[in-house]
Amino acid sequence: MSWRGPVFAVLLAGGAAWVACADFSSSDAPVDAGAGADVATGGTEASAEAGPIGDGGAAGCARFADATFCVDFEQPDPLSGMVWSAPRTTIDAGTIDVTTERSVSPSHAASFVMRDGGPACDSLVLERRFAGDYQKFRARASASLETGGFFFIVSSHPNASIGYVLLVSMGELSVDMLVQQNGPDGGPYTIDHATVPFDTTPFGIFQDVEVEVDVGTQRARLTVGSKSKETSLPPGYITRDPRLTLGPFCHNTGQRLFIDDVAAWVTP
Repeated sequence: MSWRGPVFAVLLAGGAAWVACADFSSSDAPVDAGAGADVATGGTEASAEAGPIGDGGAAGCARFADATFCVDFEQPDPLSGMVWSAPRTTIDAGTIDVTTERSVSPSHAASFVMRDGGPACDSLVLERRFAGDYQKFRARASASLETGGFFFIVSSHPNASIGYVLLVSMGELSVDMLVQQNGPDGGPYTIDHATVPFDTTPFGIFQDVEVEVDVGTQRARLTVGSKSKETSLPPGYITRDPRLTLGPFCHNTGQRLFIDDVAAWVTP
């Protein structure tokens, strides 16, 4: 059964007012999904491989040949505006860089280093926007966090007054997804949530995380490795001008995060 309540009543990690600080308005001009050096044609649906190397030894974006968008940080200048709609490589919140220190597919990954003691809701992210209306939107990334917090966001922007946000956080024993809605009556409100539990802490290990939104069934699915959990979407949910946002989000303590093998699929 779906339920509504202020966001701070259900956050499973600390930082109750995080989401209210973010700008998920639809006023920003969306970037067409066909723009950028790392966009692959296609968009048909297929399940992502549950591991760093897929069948036949394929690695990185070679595993996701049907993806609408893919970046494995092996491309030239993978943090540029040709790849991301809103890259932030060096800002007060910290730094985003490409590193060979750790990766899923050899030999590079994105490294996010967030400063300690910043504002209550600070963010250090890469964002990709997709113009248009879609029945399904699916996005995945391999992520390794050293401490808990939000790191993966799928949002949709039907108009200037309504926004839908799926926020994924990692904690000591689970990965959690909050389904939230902003509307003309205020918000954000949490509509539902999903949790994928772990037997031991997931910190320090790359986790394959995927979020899928299906407008037809009004369901959202969180998948971490081989485990999945579904939850409901708000009535009238529309996937219009979706955005994929990756990195430490609404955080005010030091955070180190690695992200690799990012892919997204859109289905009209």
